Amino acid sequence: MAKKNNKMKDIDTRIFFYDGDCGMCNEYVVFMLNSNPKESLKFASLNSEIKKKLIGETQIDSAIFYDNGDVYYKSSAIINSIKYTNSFLRFLHYLKLIPSFITDKFYDIIAANRKLILKKRNQCVMLTFEQKKLFLE
Repeated sequence: MAKKNNKMKDIDTRIFFYDGDCGMCNEYVVFMLNSNPKESLKFASLNSEIKKKLIGETQIDSAIFYDNGDVYYKSSAIINSIKYTNSFLRFLHYLKLIPSFITDKFYDIIAANRKLILKKRNQCVMLTFEQKKLFLE
């Protein structure tokens, strides 16, 4: 379920906020970059100034998806952001039909074990010039 954000309704954009120290978050961002041909998604750190402006300074340990004024957290952030990709995984967007308290439980289990599931890359991903433009701050 989205929380309405009236702080900056004039911003017409979609931003996925992620934890840069999390290997799983980084892999998801790389996946989104490679599945974002229309460049309809932007990316920013959970610690960024744009996150503070749009969502507030509260420390949140979760993926966040800002969609033109609607703010999604945890599993809802993943489910609602994936619909903007050209990936065959777009069908996962229909998981929004499942109550978020259930999908968030799975999100919490994966988040608690993310370091065991997926390690951070030993090397950096080389971004194209076009991909670099999608990162805010």
